[in-house]
Amino acid sequence: MEKLRTWLPIILVVAGFGLIYVGTELSVPLLIHVGLLPIGGGLFLFGWDAIQKRRSSYTGGEQDASQTETYFGLAAVMDGIVLVLLGIAVFVLGVILIVGLGEYVLEKVQERPGSLMVFVSALLIATSITWVLGSQESREGWALVGSLPKRIAGVIFFILGVTLGTLALIEMVSPQGFDQILKLFAGWLGIS
Repeated sequence: MEKLRTWLPIILVVAGFGLIYVGTELSVPLLIHVGLLPIGGGLFLFGWDAIQKRRSSYTGGEQDASQTETYFGLAAVMDGIVLVLLGIAVFVLGVILIVGLGEYVLEKVQERPGSLMVFVSALLIATSITWVLGSQESREGWALVGSLPKRIAGVIFFILGVTLGTLALIEMVSPQGFDQILKLFAGWLGIS
């Protein structure tokens, strides 16, 4: 069972990219859209595994094994949440495209972007926590110094995520208030 748990997400992602490749080569959009489903499922499973084990690991492969990043605890859980959210997003996008609702959904999101903003906010905040906490390998010596730009970017992502989340809540509760805020920012930037 453990081997299946390890290999299933990889198989799903590879199969999805295979479908997208074949769909692109044959000019069959349906295959491209269907290819998003296993990719989303694979990302979800990678993330779920990281959350359950409280561990996630990425390696540069045989060519560059020195680029291994291993996250434990809260950093791994946040990394898993990012993968779960991305998996859900890719899967839902595939379903939307398969059933032909892409333009309709885009129109609705443009009218009321709050839910998309909450989603992006959650991604930014979870990514920021992973980056600020850092990988096990980036916590000692020169690796700690080398990881500072990523950690600083994590702080910036956190601020952006909280700001976007706040704006999303305003948009969801008071669309008119949100529009006023956008007009105010546009005025400051000289955009009419």
